[in-house]
Amino acid sequence: MVNTAEYEFNDIEEFKLRRSEATTLFVASVFVTIFAIVAVYAVFSLAKTHGIFTLSSLHIEGGETVDQQTIRRLLNVVEGDYLLTYDIVEAGKRIENHPWIKSVEIRKTLPAGLTVSVVERSPKAILSLSRIGLYYMVDEEGIVLGSQEKTKMSLPLISGIKIEEKILVLGDSVLSQDLKDTLRAMTQIENYRLFGKWPISAIDASNANHLKISFTGTDVSLLTPRFAWTDEMARLQTVDYLLNGKETSVQSIDLRFNDKVIVSYPSDFEEKRGT
Repeated sequence: MVNTAEYEFNDIEEFKLRRSEATTLFVASVFVTIFAIVAVYAVFSLAKTHGIFTLSSLHIEGGETVDQQTIRRLLNVVEGDYLLTYDIVEAGKRIENHPWIKSVEIRKTLPAGLTVSVVERSPKAILSLSRIGLYYMVDEEGIVLGSQEKTKMSLPLISGIKIEEKILVLGDSVLSQDLKDTLRAMTQIENYRLFGKWPISAIDASNANHLKISFTGTDVSLLTPRFAWTDEMARLQTVDYLLNGKETSVQSIDLRFNDKVIVSYPSDFEEKRGT
């Protein structure tokens, strides 16, 4: 006959044993956790007391327009500050909020160094707000990088952009679809020199379907697509080669058509050609 009482007694003893083991493990884990916290705190305190992991070397790379003093101020850190608790993520956000800063990387070079690598925005063009007579430098993302005097322009002038004309300040974004299309097209041709001589001076974006590009040193204009570019540059370079030495007789080059390039001549030259 099965002794029920004996089974119940064994179950109770086994339960007590398991509970005792669980309690022991819990207490042990608590002690280990407390010991680890105390040990870490002790190490941190010792490091602070003896000047370990405190900033003694700050290296800043890439800043030109934004001076190092400004970057140091935005870092909000000085020699002697404790590096292990210094928040490089928040520091990076503060620096990237500066209008001229495109991106930044901050690295702790333990035990005592901090390296900051800055990438600044590059002026891409001058945006003309002709109705109010103001001109602004913008980068490839349409961020305003400052005002510009008309007589001191060294970048291509973009006009005809449909945006609200108002006084702008450093850091404003003016990236309308018009400007975005124009800057994208400009990227295709920005390093090109017409007939190997003349760089881009201006882009007129007032037409809804095409851009009119002017060059420094010549009256020859270039008509290009406003949106999708395919083989336009290859066709332009071919025409450039064929017209080499005859460029003074050219009035405009039209790249708006997929299968051809139209070269226009001044009316007086056309009359001479017909005689």
